[in-house]
Amino acid sequence: MILSAPVILLAGLAAKLAAAATPISQEDCDRLCQDKLNDPHAVGQLYDIHNGMGSCDECIICIGEGGKYTDPNTGRRRCCEKKNQVFMNGPPGSKLGKCCDASQAYLVDTTAQKGDCCPATNHVYLWDAKSQLGSCCPSGTAYFDGLKCQPGTVPEPKPHTISCSPHSVCASSSKTTGLKQGHCFQLMDTKGRTLSLHRGGTDYMLQNEYDDLYHFKVCASTTDCSPSDKEMTVNDKFFLQDEFGTWNVDGAGWIDNRCSDHLYFTQDAKSAGAFQAAPWCVDGKCGICLKSAVDACRGLEIICPATTPGIGRYVNSNYCLPMFVKEVPCMREAFGGEGFKTEL
Repeated sequence: MILSAPVILLAGLAAKLAAAATPISQEDCDRLCQDKLNDPHAVGQLYDIHNGMGSCDECIICIGEGGKYTDPNTGRRRCCEKKNQVFMNGPPGSKLGKCCDASQAYLVDTTAQKGDCCPATNHVYLWDAKSQLGSCCPSGTAYFDGLKCQPGTVPEPKPHTISCSPHSVCASSSKTTGLKQGHCFQLMDTKGRTLSLHRGGTDYMLQNEYDDLYHFKVCASTTDCSPSDKEMTVNDKFFLQDEFGTWNVDGAGWIDNRCSDHLYFTQDAKSAGAFQAAPWCVDGKCGICLKSAVDACRGLEIICPATTPGIGRYVNSNYCLPMFVKEVPCMREAFGGEGFKTEL
């Protein structure tokens, strides 16, 4: 941790160092700052080491009493919080690391690129992608299941599954989508923006305005949203029922079917537009690639460049929109049907 204190510029220090015959090291920089601030917990920021000399241009005082280190992600000097802690780096080339007790070791699950402080001997660190948890386990452990370190062998994956990790909703095969009729899902693009209704408007945008709430119910048709545990296939057409709708008109609605324009909210079932999806992987995470199933325009993509862009249907059917999917409770089920008009 770093004390929020004024940064003291060491005036003239760069010139002094330039005159020296040997290049400055990070340890030299820290010592100069400790002398300058008369504090053993001071550290300095070493710059321009590529020129063979380096310059120590900033000094700050750490609150932490532990070992000093350079943060592998930010490049800034830091101190471990506790006196007996030292910073331990992950594998070469990674940006992993953590302040650990000097008697411990920093162990890494190289496949997941996750690590933690563990006993220094006879242990491994294992990560469970499903629970998004890790654990220090005794050597010889086969896998960590999110609760316990398990002996034996790692369970065989189900056949024909798409193995992406971590994930919220994943397809069970290359011919299914992970979406289920009558279930509700949040749809987020690869930048973490949620598909939701424009605040105060009736068009849909990728934004963070409702990223913890907004979702859609998957329906086989505008008259059939009955729940099923069977996955939608890549050939199935479906409709996205907006369970929220506009702020000033009560009741749910649909994403409409217009082409070459922003997609809009409608309560007219005849104007609702169908979609299709296929399983998709982005950066090791699984989701879907969502496309239009309206005959006149079967592609789907961002309709205009913006920080919070709208999406629209394209004539070119090659376009689809990669989305991460998270299943959430439908509003009627979550609140016992009280006060929610989701049937049109």
